[in-house]
Amino acid sequence: MKESKGKDPTIFSPFWIVQTCEGARAEGIIALDHLVYVLAADEQYDDILPKLWRKYQLDKTGPTKPEISSVYNKAGVWLAILHRLAFGRVGGAIRGDLNKIELLKTYRDDSKEGLVPYDIEAMKGVAYVRLEDLEAYLSKRRLPLPSALFAVSASDIKKAEEFLRRLRVE
Repeated sequence: MKESKGKDPTIFSPFWIVQTCEGARAEGIIALDHLVYVLAADEQYDDILPKLWRKYQLDKTGPTKPEISSVYNKAGVWLAILHRLAFGRVGGAIRGDLNKIELLKTYRDDSKEGLVPYDIEAMKGVAYVRLEDLEAYLSKRRLPLPSALFAVSASDIKKAEEFLRRLRVE
C-alpha cells in the first residue's frame, strides 16, 4: 500500500481509509467521526445523500440541498446525517419539530467497564458504533453498507475488493 501524497488530507487518503476499515473490522467497532470519512469517500452514496438530507430533516437548519461536489463537502453532509441518526440532533440541537427516529446505537469506551452506551446529553468522549449495529441499522432502512467496511455477498466482496484496490492504487 502506498499513501496518497496528493491534495487529500490524511483522513481522505486511501491509506487512511484502508487502515481505518481494517482496524474497525478487527475490533468490530468504528469511531463515529471516522465513519464520517469512510462514508464520504464511498461513491455509492452520492445519489442518495440529498434524499437522506431531506428525509432526516437536515434542511430545517441547513441548506435545502446539500453540497456534495467534493469529498470535503460530503464529509460535512455525513457528519450532519450521522449526528441526526446517532444523537437525534440537527444543527447541534435537539429540536421539537423533527420526526422521531430510531437512533443508531452508540457507545463510549469506559476504562473500567469497556464499551458502555454513549451519553447523548453529556456528549463527552469518542462515540463508537459497533459494526453489527451499523449493519442492522442501515439494512433495516434499505441503505447500502459502506463498501470498505462490509462485504456480505459475492458481489459485495468483489465491490469491496475493487474499492480497496482503487484506494491502494491512488
